[in-house]
Amino acid sequence: MGEIHLVRCYRMQPVGILQKRPEGVKELNWQIGNRNFVHFLWVSGGLFAEMNIHQIDEMCWIMDALPVTAHAIAGRAPDSKDCSQNLDSFTIEWTFPNGAKALDIVRWLPNCHTEFATYIHGTKCAAQFSGWSHVGTAHTYKDQRCSNDNIAWRAPKEAVTPWKPSGMTCLESIHKDRPHNEAKRAALKHRRPHGPRGRAHGASDHLDKMNELEFPVLPEH
Repeated sequence: MGEIHLVRCYRMQPVGILQKRPEGVKELNWQIGNRNFVHFLWVSGGLFAEMNIHQIDEMCWIMDALPVTAHAIAGRAPDSKDCSQNLDSFTIEWTFPNGAKALDIVRWLPNCHTEFATYIHGTKCAAQFSGWSHVGTAHTYKDQRCSNDNIAWRAPKEAVTPWKPSGMTCLESIHKDRPHNEAKRAALKHRRPHGPRGRAHGASDHLDKMNELEFPVLPEH
C-alpha cells in the first residue's frame, strides 16, 4: 500500500436511547444495572469509551503509534428524548506523530445511514481493514476508490476466519460456551435487536448483511 497517510473509521449504527427511570427503581441501581452503564459517563465513560474505543484501537494498530492531537465536534439531535449523558454523533480528526491523519466518524441515531468499517489510504492504493462489528473484511483496492467494483485483492477466507475456515453464519460465530453471549444469540435467532436498551450492536440491522459470511478469493494484482 505504500506509506499510510489516512485512516477512516466509521461506527454509525442505531444504539437506542435511555428511557426515564421507572418509579420504584433506585437511581444507583438504574445507572449501574440493566445494561444501563453505557449511558452514564461516571460508570463506563459512555458509549464513546465503551464502543468507539475499538475504532481508536484499530487506527493505532494500523499507524503503529499513538495520536498526538485530536480535534472533535459533537452534539445531540435537537428533538432527542435520550435521558443518558451520551452525545449521539461526533467526528474526531486524530493526528499522528508523522503528520498522518485518522478520521473517526460516529453516530448512534436510528433511521440514518449505517456504516461500520475501517479503511486505509496509502500512497499506492486504499484498503479495507475491517467490516461490520470488526469482522475481518480485508481487501485492497486498485486505487483510492473504496468500492466493491474496484477491489484488487481479497483476503482468503482462511486468513480472516482461522477459527473456522468453512464459512459460518453470524449466529454460529457467537460462542455457545460464554454465558454472556446467550442474549445476543437469542436476539439473532429470533431477529430481535440486542444491546444497551436493545440496540447496541444493531443486530436487526446487520443480521441480513452478516448472516452468511463469505470471503471469496480474487486474483492478486
